[in-house]
Amino acid sequence: MRPSSIHKHNSQYLFLISAVMFCLQSFDAASQTIYNVGEGQSYSTIQSAIDAVPRNLAGLGEQRIVIHRKTGSAPWIYTGNIFLEGGDEGIQNASTNDFVRITVAETDRHNGVAGTGVQLLLSAGENVGITLPHSIVEWLDIKGSDGDGVVDCRGANVLLQNLIVHDNIVDDDNNGITCERTG
Repeated sequence: MRPSSIHKHNSQYLFLISAVMFCLQSFDAASQTIYNVGEGQSYSTIQSAIDAVPRNLAGLGEQRIVIHRKTGSAPWIYTGNIFLEGGDEGIQNASTNDFVRITVAETDRHNGVAGTGVQLLLSAGENVGITLPHSIVEWLDIKGSDGDGVVDCRGANVLLQNLIVHDNIVDDDNNGITCERTG
């Protein structure tokens, strides 16, 4: 091979690699939508971000709700019920590729101790209700409730991870984490 043909050959490979990387980057950007919650963010409440998620997830990829700190020191408190609903009245066509994740911004997560990150403070009868299959809820510090469960999980294939659930009423009718359906 002559040097000029090697140079031409390498340029073709470089173009091909660049085109493939562009396609992969375009796919990644289209496969995730971010909904930011907090002061100065697009949404002021967690539920308003959930309500903004399209009702049909087919082909949309991950819908990520990211909760950010509020001003002042931890815990950064949010209040109110959270309902992540599937079925006829909620979000449709969730799958392992098209799902909703509720998470806390990496810099605002708890360190394993209650009161060190973003906290969801629930009042009497309030909870985190999940009926949407393939949902992920993570990194929240969830405090207080006397309802069915602080986290009431009725959706199939729901992942709850890195949660702190504390200071809730537990008796014959009330539970910390309730899961009534798996699969």
